[in-house]
Amino acid sequence: MLYARWHYLLCLPLLFFGGEAFFNLVQVISQRAAYPFELEWMEGGVLQQVLRVVQHQPLYGEPSLNFVPALYMPLYYCFSAISVAIFGENLFALRAVSVAALVIIFLLVFLLAKRMAHSRMAGVLAVLFCAAMYPHTRFWFDLARVDTLWVMWLMLAWWCLLYWRDRPTLGGAFLCAFVSVLAFFTKQASLFLLPFVMLAIVCWMGWRALLAYVLCCAVVGLPVLGVLIIGTGGKFWFYTMQMASTHGVTLFGWRRFAEIVLWAVPTFLVLLPIFFCLMGKTWRERAGWFVLVGGFVFLSGLSRAYAGAFFNVLMPMYVCLAVVAAVVVSLLLERFSKQRTVMMDVLSVLAVAVLSLDIARFRYDPAQQVPAERDMTAAQFLLDKVRAVQGNVCITSHGYLAWMAGKAFCAHNTQVTDVMTGSDPVMANRLREDARKKILGGYYAVIVLDREKELRDLGLEFAEIPYAVKKLSYPDGPIRFPVNGYSPMFWLERK
Repeated sequence: MLYARWHYLLCLPLLFFGGEAFFNLVQVISQRAAYPFELEWMEGGVLQQVLRVVQHQPLYGEPSLNFVPALYMPLYYCFSAISVAIFGENLFALRAVSVAALVIIFLLVFLLAKRMAHSRMAGVLAVLFCAAMYPHTRFWFDLARVDTLWVMWLMLAWWCLLYWRDRPTLGGAFLCAFVSVLAFFTKQASLFLLPFVMLAIVCWMGWRALLAYVLCCAVVGLPVLGVLIIGTGGKFWFYTMQMASTHGVTLFGWRRFAEIVLWAVPTFLVLLPIFFCLMGKTWRERAGWFVLVGGFVFLSGLSRAYAGAFFNVLMPMYVCLAVVAAVVVSLLLERFSKQRTVMMDVLSVLAVAVLSLDIARFRYDPAQQVPAERDMTAAQFLLDKVRAVQGNVCITSHGYLAWMAGKAFCAHNTQVTDVMTGSDPVMANRLREDARKKILGGYYAVIVLDREKELRDLGLEFAEIPYAVKKLSYPDGPIRFPVNGYSPMFWLERK
């Protein structure tokens, strides 16, 4: 009884600031989920991929200015295609997949923390800490992107791993492997976590368990991988593995990762050594936790070190840190109520105080993360302008607007750049030739660019194309993307 009383009293600051973070997250998501335009500049490109699945068109084919495949795995597109069948062909259907995945993530972090600390309070704190990570991901959880579904699979794989450890059966190995394969076919960066998971299995269950896990992964994953590679003539491998690898890891990327994380969640990082001391009774148990949690940090760090990576790649680490911090706080408070030494008193109070401060530092106004009326007006202005064009329109980074206006998609500039700078000069040359043929031949009545760079990515300059270049004049300023993105600025009209 005394423990419960102290538990709740000391947790009050965390419950207050964490509860506010959760409430703000719900506010933001509920207000912007049905927004008909992009919240982030690549959502429209993802919609194009999903619609190709819906229309039974190939995802990984020859690149052209009409369509260039993204460097992502296909599973998110397949789930979103099911959502489209329910909610219709719009961005809300794609965001619904992310929101549903987020709800499951909250459930999983609750179950993980509760299982690890044997405390419901730990589960509640894990959910609140996870919600507090929303601003650190640049408000990414609910976007029409692959990452939230991917993190859901990673958390589910973590839960399956603990279930298997406690009940070591072949069925547990298969379940853990199956979910791991689902994570891989959602985002290939899962491979960076795989060695750490394998080491944790060895620490906790031994080499035979590792062999069972690897064999189950092979049985489930290799046939699907083979079908995708052979069925696309090797193009699946090129786009998702070969082309993705050309982004390159930089020292600046690692430094940027360290600076961001140290500023954003220093207390969560400081609690890691305490977690490794508190979890487990043997060195093998502690080693398993060390490599598993270290794997989540490494996964996000390496992904962030890649050129062009954004804050979304930090999501696995942030969710993992939320679980770890909740477990540490719960275990410390349990010992606080039982041991009541001066050191334990100070450590428990200090942990709660600095965690509360860490969360409070990043309080935000939810209204700032929701598109304003002027953003809707600007996007609608461009959509109406495109709709009035007689002929084809290529909007290089927001092709979904042309599609909304009843015209065809155009390949997203991000995918175009990936192919142009990729490791296959033949594929790059095919895309370049197709682009030059269409643009120099006046195939498009209008081309809309965010930046002049998007034309240069195709090997062209303003001076050599048969288009008159004008700057777009929005009624009340350009389009603002709450998460990330550039507003279309150049209107190129065929002479």
